[in-house]
Amino acid sequence: MITITFHRKSVCMGDDAGNGEYTIQMPDTASLGDLMHVILRGGNGNDWPIPYTGANSFWIIKSNVGNLGEIFTDQEGEWHTVYPSFTEKTPLQSLGITWTFGDRAEKGPVDNSYKKTCMTGKEIKEYLAGAYGRVRPYHGPLAGSRIDVQSLKKLQDDTQYSVSYNDSFFKIANAETGSGLYWITYTQENP
Repeated sequence: MITITFHRKSVCMGDDAGNGEYTIQMPDTASLGDLMHVILRGGNGNDWPIPYTGANSFWIIKSNVGNLGEIFTDQEGEWHTVYPSFTEKTPLQSLGITWTFGDRAEKGPVDNSYKKTCMTGKEIKEYLAGAYGRVRPYHGPLAGSRIDVQSLKKLQDDTQYSVSYNDSFFKIANAETGSGLYWITYTQENP
């Protein structure tokens, strides 16, 4: 059994909750492609796979033996892996990897078309009351899964919150401190 430590870092809102260190256990016959699959999809001790964030996900996987690969989505949101130094079939045992580090890659300019406003907790709940939650594509859609606004326990009806949103994302933050309370992916139509 090959034991590899996976350190994960993201500064993306909502995704940073999975930052930390994970111990991945791989069979002796595993290849680099197998390890990259576990880093992307989870399993074998990696409890927080790389998140799908649309057609702009870009991660670099580094290790004690150099850069292992780049995992990214194309404009259609499909995942791809590029191996700059080794091949997908390279046996893990021959590489001598003891630790890996997954980090969000620097991105170019992003269209930040979020509307920013202040809303009360009651207004937020009313806005999201008919919305549907979204699930990452590799988990499959949950058709008909409405957002349970009553589960937003941190919201007080009469309190003002800072809100940034568009047609897919809804971020709710403390209006005074700016600290994030909720990051919700949603749609107004049944997926």
